Amino acid sequence: MYTLALVAMAVIYAFIGEPLAHWLDQTLYIKWRYIYSFFYYILTGIAVKWMVDKVVGVARGGK
Repeated sequence: MYTLALVAMAVIYAFIGEPLAHWLDQTLYIKWRYIYSFFYYILTGIAVKWMVDKVVGVARGGK
């Protein structure tokens, strides 16, 4: 379920939110494609979940 939500969020942010922000002149992309952001959001989401799972495991007394 987490993976599905992560992919949905990445699609919305990378292909709807970022083009909208660019169109509204809130951001300036130089040699950047929205697909790069999509993969960035996926990798960031995986890394954050891994870190949170580690912290929760340590807090519960495990490794």
